[in-house]
Amino acid sequence: MSNKKLFFLKLVILGDKGLGKSILIDNYLSLSKSIKQVKKENYTKISFIKQLPSLEELKIQIRSFSETNDKTLINAINESHCTLILFDMGSRSSFEDLLTKWLIFLREGCHYKGLVFIFGKHQDENQLLKTDEKEINEMIKVSEVECSFFNIADKSNEDINKIIDELIVNSVENAKNNQNKKDCCIF
Repeated sequence: MSNKKLFFLKLVILGDKGLGKSILIDNYLSLSKSIKQVKKENYTKISFIKQLPSLEELKIQIRSFSETNDKTLINAINESHCTLILFDMGSRSSFEDLLTKWLIFLREGCHYKGLVFIFGKHQDENQLLKTDEKEINEMIKVSEVECSFFNIADKSNEDINKIIDELIVNSVENAKNNQNKKDCCIF
């Protein structure tokens, strides 16, 4: 009898309206080489045999939110294993929302145990960047939220999918390591 088992990972994607959260999800689901099957019940069935040899099957529920006043957001975040925040590096208001809307909300509004990842992108390839990695990392430090930043502005969809696959692997390992810990926060 095999020790391999099913793991159900919950992923929440945050970001202002119109930033491309749905496109990011659609590209991931349609281009990922890891995906075996997509179900209609708001989750994907994925096999990561190489990266996660202890799992036979990984199911991922992906939910996205644009507003912090959504009644289901706090529960979705608190139940999730991974939160991804998307923002536009070519917009100062999107950059400011990263701190004032999303990171502060995670720090003060939730009792969150999962990993936090920030994706910076452009809405328009010809657009000048209004922020840089140094300023973003300084903001993360000020927010006191433990998270990792990834500049995906110039990345292909395949490269972005590889990053997401690695984040999912890290999130599963983190969740499995923290399964028996109660009230364990990462920030």
